[in-house]
Amino acid sequence: MAELSLPSVRPRRSFLIAMAAVRGEGPGSAADDTMIGNEIRQFSDSWSSTPDGFARYVDWLLAQAREDSPRPEGHVPSTTRG
Repeated sequence: MAELSLPSVRPRRSFLIAMAAVRGEGPGSAADDTMIGNEIRQFSDSWSSTPDGFARYVDWLLAQAREDSPRPEGHVPSTTRG
């Protein structure tokens, strides 16, 4: 049975393939105010360049669940599952 799990560095390769497909559909422009658009602008250079850059992105995702993590005004803690 399929199970959702917390972000991990293990699926980096499949994540990069999926994100390339997503970017091909247009998200990530300056006018895109979606969460994925913001993450593409903020992290895509580092998540695709090195495993360490991707690990920093995963750490950021995990940190978003904590109350004390910095986030934009009006945003609340959140979790990401995949």
